[in-house]
Amino acid sequence: MAENEAPAARTLTRQEIIASLRGELGSFAAAKRLLQSYFDLIEAGLVADGVVKLHNFGRFETSGKKARMGRNPRSGEAKVIEARTIVKFRPCSKLRNSVRHPVPPAAEEDHG
Repeated sequence: MAENEAPAARTLTRQEIIASLRGELGSFAAAKRLLQSYFDLIEAGLVADGVVKLHNFGRFETSGKKARMGRNPRSGEAKVIEARTIVKFRPCSKLRNSVRHPVPPAAEEDHG
């Protein structure tokens, strides 16, 4: 891989999260309910307040996008892209720093 190439993105699926939580909770159904409740709380907070802050993780916030003219890339036809609300995520500094400067695996084992 070249120096400036980023590694391929990996999607962490709901099923993988549920499987991990199942190990902690002992039940697939309980893990699934917990994860869905978590997502429901974030959604409800965004709808009600437009922002959800998660300590030592980051914040989700809504932002408005204005209507604008766009173009269909296949046909070249001009088209209006409607105004809409989007969700943005801003990681906290602790998370940003841990991603910028990951702890090498050998250092993790020394503290475990």
